[in-house]
Amino acid sequence: MPLEHVELGRYREALGEDERPVIVFFYANVDDESQRVATLIRYLAPDYGERIRFYAVRVSDHGKPPPRLAQELAESHGVESTPGVLFYRNVGGQLTLAQEEYIDPDFREFRSPGMLLWRTYYQTVQRELDRLLAD
Repeated sequence: MPLEHVELGRYREALGEDERPVIVFFYANVDDESQRVATLIRYLAPDYGERIRFYAVRVSDHGKPPPRLAQELAESHGVESTPGVLFYRNVGGQLTLAQEEYIDPDFREFRSPGMLLWRTYYQTVQRELDRLLAD
């Protein structure tokens, strides 16, 4: 399965289930920016599914999350805005969430491309992922 949906409460547990690097997409269900980034993730997941594990976490059913939840996401997960995409390295199986209170993501991406620039944006994200995977 290229893109797996996971509940917010199970997010940290799910990260430790695989030895591949992980991309987590935090989104709001009814939100134009989230829908544009979701399109990008849906294209990336099949292309990189053998090398990266992809998760989607819905943080709100109706538009942007309320301020209290947005603050909690920023403090506990490092998600500074919705949509938000976090990339976690998994070097030698070192992504062990049970033993760590917080794991800093290696790459944060919060931009939401307009469809006019989408192809360029997609290629830029591919190059960045290839660079991260090569490290």
